[in-house]
Amino acid sequence: AVSEMRDLLHFASQSSFQRNGYKIIVIAEAERLNIEAANAILKILEEPPERTVFFLLYQNEAAILSTIHSRAQNISISAVPIEELVRGLVGRGFAEEDAQVVALLSHGLQGQAINWLVDPDSLTAFKTSSETLKQLMGASIADKFNAVEPWFKAAKDEGGVDFVVERLEHWRQILAAWLVSDTAPI
Repeated sequence: AVSEMRDLLHFASQSSFQRNGYKIIVIAEAERLNIEAANAILKILEEPPERTVFFLLYQNEAAILSTIHSRAQNISISAVPIEELVRGLVGRGFAEEDAQVVALLSHGLQGQAINWLVDPDSLTAFKTSSETLKQLMGASIADKFNAVEPWFKAAKDEGGVDFVVERLEHWRQILAAWLVSDTAPI
């Protein structure tokens, strides 16, 4: 990740393609940056190149360095009310029944709802993961280890740690939804 940040520094220091144009740099999942990469971003933010705008996207504010927060303007984007999200999804051409399902499951997160509608396999994976987590809530520790063991075996062929992190992220989303609604989402 540090080498990617160095590449980003190099890109940010170059001129825009358009005369007097701006460069927009988006860093998704900024909470996943390791400390070295976060410090590299901090250096860029301390002395930003001219006409360059950075967007650091994250869900877990606590995982972002406080020094980064102090050099940035924070914009909080909250969930869309379910009824409004359904109307918006239907307006984009999605079936109302499908829109209602993903709006409820996403708890008003429009990007998540759209991703699930565009990629039904990701919705299926989320539902499967949710069902597994629900079953494991009262399971023994041995059953819990047995449930995640295949992830680590598959990780060798499926992208390593990111494969496991993706599955844990499903569970984090599910648990967050349960905390908000006091009911299992599936």
